[in-house]
Amino acid sequence: MKTEQILNVLRVAAWVAFFSSIISLVFIVVVMSIDLTNGLLFGYDTKTIVNVSGIDLSTKELRTNYLKEFICLISFGAALGLIHVQIWWKVKEILTKINVTNPFSVKIALLLERVAYLLLLIWILSLIGGGYTQWLSNKVAHTAFHLKFNMEFSYLFSAGIVYIVSQVYKRGAELQEEINYTI
Repeated sequence: MKTEQILNVLRVAAWVAFFSSIISLVFIVVVMSIDLTNGLLFGYDTKTIVNVSGIDLSTKELRTNYLKEFICLISFGAALGLIHVQIWWKVKEILTKINVTNPFSVKIALLLERVAYLLLLIWILSLIGGGYTQWLSNKVAHTAFHLKFNMEFSYLFSAGIVYIVSQVYKRGAELQEEINYTI
């Protein structure tokens, strides 16, 4: 009974994380779109909006003189946001489909494996994005901008752990099927 209560709390937390990642992605895309139009569309000062979100790319010099690079940085941020949305969608699915009385299933193992691949993809994109921002900051040394990509190995480590758990789940599902056939 206690496990079911914990799963219910985790389901709610997964839904909250899923919706917050959607809001974060929409916020990044909308603010950067406004910034690309120089705020002319709505008359906003995007410098203050963007600083609130923790991303400072609103330097006019970067946007006007290095538009391709600016769009590339926006694309990295949006891609990472989209992958976060996908991860939380899969986690929400896992927590919805898991059954306490019969926990091992191939569907859950495959969902866990996909989460591991998405975590690995986040790490790879963060690594590429970090290298790109380092290159761009050297190229545009006179323009101050800040965009930090999490290049730590936490996503790689998490991907490895989730992948191992997915393989354990896959083996557990195989053993459970064998037990069901023998009974």
